[in-house]
Amino acid sequence: MNMMKLCYDMAEKLRPYAEPNMDKHSKEAANSAIRAGEPSIAIDIYLSRRMDAQECT
Repeated sequence: MNMMKLCYDMAEKLRPYAEPNMDKHSKEAANSAIRAGEPSIAIDIYLSRRMDAQECT
């Protein structure tokens, strides 16, 4: 399987878990990264926001 396809799939699977805890700028940054063909950056944003949310609880 293509590595980029795996990254896009992972970004899409992480999105519903991360977005409820993201501010507008983070959402825009993740969406821009995906549109620019850089799903790994979106994955980084999603994971960091999810971890931030877990630390707050």
